[in-house]
Amino acid sequence: MIGSAFGRAIRLLAANPLLWIPGLAAGLFVAVDIVLQFTLGLFTAQRLFILELVAMPFFMGGMLQVLGGDARDSATFLKGMRENYFRIILPLVIIVLAILITVILISIPVGLVTQGANIGLLGVAFFGSAIPIGFFTMFFDNVAVFERTKVFESIRRSVEVVLRNPGASLGFLFGSLIAGGIIVFGLMIAWTGILYDQLLPLTQLSPEEVQQITLESINQLLGFEGILITAALAFVGITLVFSILYTFKATLFKAIAETTPGTSEVPAEGEFDSKGRWYKYT
Repeated sequence: MIGSAFGRAIRLLAANPLLWIPGLAAGLFVAVDIVLQFTLGLFTAQRLFILELVAMPFFMGGMLQVLGGDARDSATFLKGMRENYFRIILPLVIIVLAILITVILISIPVGLVTQGANIGLLGVAFFGSAIPIGFFTMFFDNVAVFERTKVFESIRRSVEVVLRNPGASLGFLFGSLIAGGIIVFGLMIAWTGILYDQLLPLTQLSPEEVQQITLESINQLLGFEGILITAALAFVGITLVFSILYTFKATLFKAIAETTPGTSEVPAEGEFDSKGRWYKYT
């Protein structure tokens, strides 16, 4: 199932350029952030990044609308951007809040035991909360768009699908790590080869000096030309990884959702007679 879903995702991407739009948007956002943090500073880049995160569900909604319907034209994509934005962002906000609340609840006893903030333990608490919550709710956007569910139902349905298909869900994670790792590794090799002269001084630093490297020092080593090259490679990498994995997730969900019917049923139309007997309308 994992292999067939991944193969179908690749075929869909090859057949329909509209499916690349969210990945292109994500890649462009990251590339712009890299350039902005060099030219205007990290403060401006971080604020813009928040706005970009808010904008991404527009593109994701359009892509899922195309994947879920029979029509695969630009009008369908624009319709999905308009209709699916809140279907995606509202459950996402709830999931993020659930992670943050869990981390806060865990940090309180941690702070009492350690008599202060412990960054290492807080990091463990964050990832210990984000990974399982994110794993069980990873299909929320697919549910919301493909099955037209409400906010909390999309989260509940995602948990149900994952619980009933743990092998396929874990297979998606491992497959995504492998595919994403291959792309990132290849681009890292290209980045190192292109910017070899700029990165060479890093090989001459001691381990203590390496630990003290800051973003500003890396910017100085790369220079503006190196930053542009880094942004271009990041654009390519994010575009490929997001487009492939997001389409892969949607195709996998459609495959396993067919074997995981929802529990909710549409009540039959009818009425009770005077003796309490139910008559269904034909």
